[in-house]
Amino acid sequence: MAEKYIRIGKISNAVTAPFPLLSFNDEYKMPKIGEEVAVLHLSNGTANGIILGPYWNIAKPPAVSGENVFRKEFSKTPGQAYVQFKDGTVEYRGPAIRYVCASGTFTAAQVLKLFDRVGALEKANKELTSRLSEVEKKV
Repeated sequence: MAEKYIRIGKISNAVTAPFPLLSFNDEYKMPKIGEEVAVLHLSNGTANGIILGPYWNIAKPPAVSGENVFRKEFSKTPGQAYVQFKDGTVEYRGPAIRYVCASGTFTAAQVLKLFDRVGALEKANKELTSRLSEVEKKV
């Protein structure tokens, strides 16, 4: 019976011919050179295999962990761009967030500016209502 191997190694361009990378749910995030990955070697030897991907360990712990926690990093720099579910809250983080749908496109920055404008209008409305009450008292 042919031996089957799962090995731990680092991504490099000098060890073997390029191996395919396993796609989890059609996600694409190529490991960087020097990153530790698990490799499943096929039964025909260690020259052929599939890169399963990077893994967590003591040297590279996850940013968050625990029951009912999900986090997906989108950047090579941890914490720069991710989606996370923890403690009943979904958090989207990134240098800029853009929403795209059939109706159009908008950014999180545009939404935050709208909140500021609404707040300013509410404040102005409160001031006008107060001034109107003073005028009505005089009439």
